[in-house]
Amino acid sequence: MNLEDGINKVRGVGIQKAAALRRLGIETVSDLLTYYPRAYEDQSRITRIADLRPGTRATIVGVIHTVVERPTRRRGFTVLTALVGDGTGCAQAVWFNQRFLKSKLREGRRIFLSGKADYAYGGGGQLALTQITALEFLGAEESPASRLGILPIYAATEGLTQKQLRQMMEYALRETAAELTETLPDAVLTEYGLVGRADAFRRIHFPKRAEELSAARRRLAFEELYLIQCGLLALKKRSVESQRGIAHRENGARVAAVLEALPFTLTEDQQTVWREVARDMESPLPMRRLVQGDVGSGKTAIALLALVKTVESGRQGAFMAPTEILARQHYDYLQELLTPLGIRVAFLSGRLAKKARTETDAALAAHEVDIVVGTHALIEDHVAFAALGLVVTDEQHRFGVAQRSALEKRAR
Repeated sequence: MNLEDGINKVRGVGIQKAAALRRLGIETVSDLLTYYPRAYEDQSRITRIADLRPGTRATIVGVIHTVVERPTRRRGFTVLTALVGDGTGCAQAVWFNQRFLKSKLREGRRIFLSGKADYAYGGGGQLALTQITALEFLGAEESPASRLGILPIYAATEGLTQKQLRQMMEYALRETAAELTETLPDAVLTEYGLVGRADAFRRIHFPKRAEELSAARRRLAFEELYLIQCGLLALKKRSVESQRGIAHRENGARVAAVLEALPFTLTEDQQTVWREVARDMESPLPMRRLVQGDVGSGKTAIALLALVKTVESGRQGAFMAPTEILARQHYDYLQELLTPLGIRVAFLSGRLAKKARTETDAALAAHEVDIVVGTHALIEDHVAFAALGLVVTDEQHRFGVAQRSALEKRAR
């Protein structure tokens, strides 16, 4: 059996069950295996009947004392009740409209049951198990240990029972074991302590212990994020290689002067980020880099150094902020540090007087401005750069993709 085979290849799946599975979005064997349980029921511990508590789910082992079937007010529907005892007490096991069980529920048989404990209707305070999810018959001397475990609960649909879904999963896992090949490198599995792919699928559907379930979830979540990251890196590689960037010069005297003028020394992490940014800028490929950090972590200092490096390469830099107040703060900061170095900094926003905006536009087009700080006004049609080499966007999530792209295109 192959993972891409139709779901009808799974034993027990006919036309009707295939239609029910399709309602769940399951078309192939692969779809079935990735249809993970929505919840789990812990059946790893047996509870004495005397210790049952209303409103909780529990697993019991006992002997059937009596079996009674009675009709309900709804025509054709019945309630089947078995009185089960384990030596510490008795409880009712209740099934609704499952008459086929009556022939199996014989007095004196030992049974293994899991369900929700509650007070029995008209039972004088006696507890009953309803919503039963497991029913197994045991031999007189058989240990229930082999039946203990964690039961998967799937989001179901009309025409499919939990038992049928579990049987399909068991069959599919067994028949596709050789197909569930590893997708992660051995080094990654070792470094992060991850279980193998086939083992993860077995554990996510049929965990024996909570630790197995946790390991399966961790592995499958890691794989999903890992493959997404690989896809994004591949897209980035294709995007970058298809575009022509600007190879900036190595750090010069002005960058050194800014580092000296900063009121603090770069931390080790800040130095690492700056080296990575500088390396990207010196590459002939375009740079798209997110600098993320807490308030006061030095993000603006990294942006400042990158803008100065751009100016040293004979290019212009643009620093776009989402609000005029924030843009003005950046402008004041850059002007104070860079004017003594002969770097020309300008400000542009929609609130500037028309004459000031016209003068700034002309200065940008004539390369009489090295760095411009502004708001959305930077992406307006009337703004033209002589040699734009770097765009810095503060709080980039506040801008749309089209807005950021409009400014980036002016560097090409």
